[in-house]
Amino acid sequence: MATLVVGNWLLVPSLHLTGAALAALIAITVWSVGLWLIALRLAKIDVSILQWLRSRRAAVPAE
Repeated sequence: MATLVVGNWLLVPSLHLTGAALAALIAITVWSVGLWLIALRLAKIDVSILQWLRSRRAAVPAE
């Protein structure tokens, strides 16, 4: 929430609606990374899309 408020405070005056969209994008990214780190450290579960892509690449036989 603080990321969104600070992002809006910094970006909206100069970039208007685009600044609000960028602030929201940054806030959602920070929130997602934070939740990923919590899941990784507390539950030892990697919930990132990168883990899914690595497992799919390992399952496909090389030609």
